[in-house]
Amino acid sequence: MGHKQISYTELGWQVAPEIKLTKILRMPLDRDYGDVDVLAWSPTKGRVLIIECKDLQLKKTYGEITEQLSDFRGLEIDGKRDFLRKHLDRVDVLQKHRLKALEFLKLESHARIDEELTKLDIRPSIKLGAKIAPIAPSPSTYG
Repeated sequence: MGHKQISYTELGWQVAPEIKLTKILRMPLDRDYGDVDVLAWSPTKGRVLIIECKDLQLKKTYGEITEQLSDFRGLEIDGKRDFLRKHLDRVDVLQKHRLKALEFLKLESHARIDEELTKLDIRPSIKLGAKIAPIAPSPSTYG
């Protein structure tokens, strides 16, 4: 039996896909931290989710699985940050400047900022013309 995919927007969340930290914080940063894949927020719940979406290919051997997962260790090796480290760096910057981020989202100062790493076979979104509706991993968690 298949699962019904429910978007954050269907659950009452607002979303912004692929948004730069400099746009959220309205200030220059020490370097380019890349985009937040999906920024989702709920004024009624007082929560913000910083969502990193990765398309993990179907792998057949242990070696292939190990190779792909090696990009998600949260490390910096020889000045190169892996996917998880880049996400965690973005989270750290937004947490450090949380009041500016909450102001941009027009949320109360007590709102909570959380991070999430979403690992799906397809990017967790449904394209609706020019709009993107990210898929919520668990309606019970975010509904």
